[in-house]
Amino acid sequence: MRVPIAFLLAGASLAACSTGGPAGKSSSSAGSTGRTVAGTTTGTASASTSSGGSGGAYSGQVTFHQAAAAHGGAGHGTYGTPSNSASALFVAGSLPPVACPGTELGGCCYQPNASGTIPAGPLPVSAGAIAVLDGAAGIGHFMPGASGYPTLNSMVTPALTWNAGDTLTVRNAPGATVDRFTGSIVAPAVFTGLSPALGGTTSLAVSLGQDFGLGWAVAPAAASTTQVTAMLTDYSVGSIGCTVDDSAAAVVFPKTLLAHFASGDPGTLSATRTAFGLAAADNASVVLEVSYTTANLVSFAP
Repeated sequence: MRVPIAFLLAGASLAACSTGGPAGKSSSSAGSTGRTVAGTTTGTASASTSSGGSGGAYSGQVTFHQAAAAHGGAGHGTYGTPSNSASALFVAGSLPPVACPGTELGGCCYQPNASGTIPAGPLPVSAGAIAVLDGAAGIGHFMPGASGYPTLNSMVTPALTWNAGDTLTVRNAPGATVDRFTGSIVAPAVFTGLSPALGGTTSLAVSLGQDFGLGWAVAPAAASTTQVTAMLTDYSVGSIGCTVDDSAAAVVFPKTLLAHFASGDPGTLSATRTAFGLAAADNASVVLEVSYTTANLVSFAP
């Protein structure tokens, strides 16, 4: 199954402001590869692609993520500075399948915090230098290294920025182990109509004794399939991620999964909208993802 994952990148900055909320938990550990678990719905992707083959000996993924600023409430101020990031991964064969590592229920997955050694991912291969454009303007370059492609971020690369509705393009002419490809994807709309509202200055109360829901206004039609992932994180315990098509307009966290969390613990509620696309090289298929995340601190009650 394929699920959007870039929403996880906001977790570390949110945790850093919390009392007792360690940054860099398992929910963000997969950021370097662009793959982890947050639900069960599979997306059908479509995008403008280069002429050429429909895939082959290699697979790849190029992911763009935009995180809105968040607020810590009284005494914390604003944190989680607005940021953009991008990652790329190419491997021989197929990208490894993903399964819920914890408890799966109703389209949601409870994932406990990682313990022990995280297994190594597949060895990366090179697609050569990859140019990133917003429309006709260059906003970044991926350069291959000994262990794959270093992640790009807007703190180091200030030009790495885009707006909702912009067309992001990646191209790697002349290619390398992975042949030449070009692919484009449209950045999804920011959230409107979130209920409860996120990105505010007050921590939200989440009752562990009943189902908890998050709703939103469906995004305008775009050139790419979009999904929404909602994630609740208890910093001391783990995370619950639920993924649905954008058109569902709501997700529900089952109280059976919320029972894993502890009353009184601090945490985070985030919502991520992800658009999917495809690019094709003569010897590879490449998935494109671009996402937008907003979040809010929460406190868990009985």
